Amino acid sequence: GWSPGPQLQLPASWDMIEPAIPMPPCGLRWCCNPFLVALVLVPCVAGHLLGSSGPAVQVFGWLLAAALMRLLVAGVVYFSIQVGVRIAAAECKAAKPDLVVGFSWGGCVAAYGAAQHQWAPPTILLAPTVHAVMRISLVGFPQVPSTVQVFHASNDGFCPRTQVAAFEKLGCTVHELPDEDHILCRQGTVRQIVAAAEHAAVGHGLDNPVE
Repeated sequence: GWSPGPQLQLPASWDMIEPAIPMPPCGLRWCCNPFLVALVLVPCVAGHLLGSSGPAVQVFGWLLAAALMRLLVAGVVYFSIQVGVRIAAAECKAAKPDLVVGFSWGGCVAAYGAAQHQWAPPTILLAPTVHAVMRISLVGFPQVPSTVQVFHASNDGFCPRTQVAAFEKLGCTVHELPDEDHILCRQGTVRQIVAAAEHAAVGHGLDNPVE
């Protein structure tokens, strides 16, 4: 994501592995996206085809192009989510972690991965940007297992409180954090995250948590 969030404050004794999950629009890896290529081509093709058309045809054509481009934007984000899920699932298969922790965009990717049952270890979502991604990608809320735990800040501009009700409806434990923001870096918050992680990983040894 844009920030490591509470990751840097987690116990140094934890053997953490961070999958290289691309996040639009950061870096260049996420650009390897067929929907992005199509998104760039549509206005070029539309301009070429409609250039000599009458005004009415041009208006109608550009409206269709705009609608198609909106769907392609959704495709860009959806494809990025699925790429992230595949990367995280492959890392879990190789590392066999005791716990999966996702923050912000990573939390959103982890939510969809957990909903697809891509890994067995317990999953903790830290300020997952599910609502924002849903709005752009036009996909439904991830039907995560009830074993998933969620940390949600009261002053999070990226994660509206409607997510709390949605996760609770699925039976998830939601830790609401008053006077906390999206980064989740207050000492009390980090202590709660560590306690929840250690409790969730009982029986797994907590040797290789993946974030």
